[in-house]
Amino acid sequence: MELILIMSSPVIMVFVSFVVFIISKSKTSHNDAGLMLMNKSIKYALIGAGITLIYTIVSMVWYEKTTGYSAGNGPLGWLFFYGPLGIALGQILALIKWRIELKHITSSSSVTNNP
Repeated sequence: MELILIMSSPVIMVFVSFVVFIISKSKTSHNDAGLMLMNKSIKYALIGAGITLIYTIVSMVWYEKTTGYSAGNGPLGWLFFYGPLGIALGQILALIKWRIELKHITSSSSVTNNP
């Protein structure tokens, strides 16, 4: 059960991001909000996957050097656990950063529009 939940975590985060986007879009009039969220979500998901891949490689090398045994299950760990988790955390960070930037953009535009 946990494996299914972990592997579907990026899909769950896409759904959560979509719901937050729809709610935020209905409250603001910023035109490029969807494009901003999509760009940030892809960029941060790739960064999260890259960080977990580097972590997996480093931990495999460390394990092989300290124990003398092969860390043959490391790629499976990244594929099934660390990779999806890094992607989901990257999407969470992208959503938070997007929401903060959207709030700053809408507040600055409302200040300039009001005399």
